[in-house]
Amino acid sequence: MSRLRIAVFVALATLLGSVAQAQQASIIGTAIDETKAIVPGVSVTATDQGSGRQIVAVTNERGEYALLNVPAGVYTVQAELSGFSTVVVKDVELLVGQNATIPFTLKLASVTETRSDRTLRPTWTPHKKMATARLVANMNRNTSCLPES
Repeated sequence: MSRLRIAVFVALATLLGSVAQAQQASIIGTAIDETKAIVPGVSVTATDQGSGRQIVAVTNERGEYALLNVPAGVYTVQAELSGFSTVVVKDVELLVGQNATIPFTLKLASVTETRSDRTLRPTWTPHKKMATARLVANMNRNTSCLPES
């Protein structure tokens, strides 16, 4: 009798687990660059446009990612990796039980797209330049007072 109860419990747990899983969706795909080379380490983020909830995955060594157990809704999905331009796909509608496939092709970032690095600022400021100009002007003014030899 005890084995029968265990078997029924396992069957019900499996059934309930599959029903709960059917209430979710998933997003899978790959990330490649313009040369069709796989790109590992890409951060892929799905943001629910209604709630702002985010689900994140990272591409593996084969450039593959999987966002699993995603609630149904409308999402903005983006892929980003340092050195590449961020790719954004808006208005991805996921229905219950749907498995969406979104492949990403990443392009190398241009110089203007990676300017957020604060170490690339100029090393001089207008104040230093003005101070130098004042020093030179003072030197010129003071040299007229020196005796001629």
